[in-house]
Amino acid sequence: AYLKAHYPVEFMAALLSCEMESTERISEHIDDARRMQIPVLPPDINRSVVEFGFVDGQITFGMGALKGVGEAALQAIVDERIANGPFRDVFDLAERVDPKVLTKSTLETLTKAGVLDTLPGTRAQQFEVVERAVQSSISKHRDRARGQKSLFDDDGADDADGGTALISLPDVPDWTHSVKLAFEKEAIGFYLTSHPLAQHSRRLERFAVNTNSELAEMDDGGSVLLGGMISSIKLATSKKPSRNGNSRYANFDLDDPSGIVRCIAWPDDYSRYEEVIKTENVVFVAGRVDRRGREPNVIVNRILTLDQADKEFTAQVAIKFERGLHTNNDVERVRSILQRFPGSTDVILVVDSFTDEGRPETAVKRTEAQEPAAVGAVNRLRYILAASSECKVSVGPEFLRELSDAVGDTHFDLKAAKQRRR
Repeated sequence: AYLKAHYPVEFMAALLSCEMESTERISEHIDDARRMQIPVLPPDINRSVVEFGFVDGQITFGMGALKGVGEAALQAIVDERIANGPFRDVFDLAERVDPKVLTKSTLETLTKAGVLDTLPGTRAQQFEVVERAVQSSISKHRDRARGQKSLFDDDGADDADGGTALISLPDVPDWTHSVKLAFEKEAIGFYLTSHPLAQHSRRLERFAVNTNSELAEMDDGGSVLLGGMISSIKLATSKKPSRNGNSRYANFDLDDPSGIVRCIAWPDDYSRYEEVIKTENVVFVAGRVDRRGREPNVIVNRILTLDQADKEFTAQVAIKFERGLHTNNDVERVRSILQRFPGSTDVILVVDSFTDEGRPETAVKRTEAQEPAAVGAVNRLRYILAASSECKVSVGPEFLRELSDAVGDTHFDLKAAKQRRR
């Protein structure tokens, strides 16, 4: 406790190095470090060593935590960098390290993990030339073993111009953000630099009652509402069909920022949600905890898409007009949107006055099809107002898109029908 309190960066780096054999523990410790406001730098071919380290109050990722990369190859990389300086590009790296340890698969893993990001080229370009770089390295090492020198080795040309200045990278499109993250998880075992659910974090926080990490503490049969991304779908056939004649069921992983849980959709539920149970779909799963195995699973009762969750779980739409940013035209646009999407969801308006002399109540009245009723002043210029009972909306993709266009993503929020049970 003393070391963690007085030397937190050094302590967490040492703890991570001790746990390098466990991907799950590394992920947990990195989350802990970030909660402690300690930055964790991604792996870097010209900075990282085999174990976790620290520099300037930041943790440096240990390359020994990468999956499927031998320690001999990593130590050879570090030794060569210390002896002869930073690596200049993929070809320079491949040539300077013995190809017997720096194999094609190792170099591919380094690329997928983002270890080579500080070298020239995108990950896609680097990955494209791995085969050529490794074959070139094998050829040059073989020639050197025979006492031969290539044309570019003459007169110390390697030292003068970097040896690879004339080598160009292929013109290929870079990997998409989702592909980068998928490869990163494959190489590291978890998402390090970002998470594919980051863009949906507000929805997950808003509507998910539980996180995957909480299931370990829950009782068998307990009800859960989880939000996450579907992966690792496995289909099977039950020996005994359901009453409705369905026999096919599905097991799939639901991945949220806290971890992964296995979900089981038995035949009738799989038949109902077959079109939703697709890899990379982000959904909400309502079900119950099954603790009969070593790890808790979730038996699926319902699956909702994000749009369905918006519509079903939203009790209130809160819209904020900000002085100096929004105009009367924006107010009129919102009034029109509220009129064109009638429904059953309440609307709350948070309003700043638009001029020094103007009254907030006047501006707000323009936003409503019916007369609004002020429920309380926050300060002299800001009022919170509730629309009358007749002014309710239907929350859906088109409504949210138009509202975003009118006031901006950060100036409206959906309030959940129920509080999170934490």
